[in-house]
Amino acid sequence: MARKKIAPSVNLLSPGKRALAAILDVVFNVAIIALLYGVIGSPVILAHNGFKEESAARTAYIKAPDVAAEADGKYSYYAYDAYDPNTKQYGYELYLNKTWNYFTTFLLSHDDYEINPP
Repeated sequence: MARKKIAPSVNLLSPGKRALAAILDVVFNVAIIALLYGVIGSPVILAHNGFKEESAARTAYIKAPDVAAEADGKYSYYAYDAYDPNTKQYGYELYLNKTWNYFTTFLLSHDDYEINPP
């Protein structure tokens, strides 16, 4: 049985070279995504849409009603089973109240926020 002839323009790569090509393809794609985000996404698109201001407002709201408690420069969230004798509530009840106020008061008070966007 005769072997099929392969056109001279076809370059058959070994499995190792194909794996290396696939890895390099992923690396270059991730680099291009990071470059586009750093050059266009963050400074142009997100800045134009007010991402930093909105994030600052939400962070200020989270800090103000103590949805997250700041300790040593890091935020620590309420422990689920921790009991606070001052409020006589468990951690999950405190967190539930804070998040309920966040979603029913803070987010609805912003004109640009939509619960069910089209």
